[in-house]
Amino acid sequence: MKKYLFMLLALCAVVFTACSDDDEIEDTSIAGSWEETSNIDGTWVWTFNKNGKGNCQVTDKNNSYSFSFSFKFDGRTLIISGKEDGKAYTDKYSVKFIDQDMILLTDDNGLKIIMNRKNKSNNVGNKEMPQLSPNNTNISVEAKGGSKTLTVSNAKELNITQINNKTKGANNTSTDTDVQSVSNGKIKDPKNVDGGWFSAKVDGNKIVFTVTENTDTQNSRDKYIHVSCGGNIYGLSLHLVQDKAAESK
Repeated sequence: MKKYLFMLLALCAVVFTACSDDDEIEDTSIAGSWEETSNIDGTWVWTFNKNGKGNCQVTDKNNSYSFSFSFKFDGRTLIISGKEDGKAYTDKYSVKFIDQDMILLTDDNGLKIIMNRKNKSNNVGNKEMPQLSPNNTNISVEAKGGSKTLTVSNAKELNITQINNKTKGANNTSTDTDVQSVSNGKIKDPKNVDGGWFSAKVDGNKIVFTVTENTDTQNSRDKYIHVSCGGNIYGLSLHLVQDKAAESK
């Protein structure tokens, strides 16, 4: 098992800042099948069962094989154990990000594994709307800058998954541009994101935006910010807008 995970981890080297060690993860929260997307050598599908047992199916251009393992969580640490070549092993991985569709793990060297859930649930009826205060996904800031706080009272775990601009094209369609995300490795800490002229920091069920002064008298500034809320809560698409500076008289 260790050599398999080493092959996965050796492909990536993005460091993520740990979440709070006080956050507990239930073993059943990972139940299901997940595809390893950080591995470019074949297809790796990891299945975690509710009884603490698991199986990994590996398929590449030359052959197909599988191996079994046991797993459990200790706080924010995923512990995987089994046997390799007749010898017992135990490997530990820090959980940097987890929601219903994505898992990010790192080893002691900061190398990462990204897994995306297969067969994502489309059962919209069981999902809940996020409860916002103030109840607005548009966040407006004056040119002089300052701080704004958004509270998501029913969030299970807030993570900033992507920030981007939008460019309008033909027929008034828009395209995400200048994308920084957890999945492309440009967001290294989903709890604390530096957007250049602003920062966004998760504090429990709150997101605190701190914006620098805009001295440009011709252009306002804006950014789209995507947030996962954990559990069965819909994610958020926020629009942060800052006024342009007033022209001096």
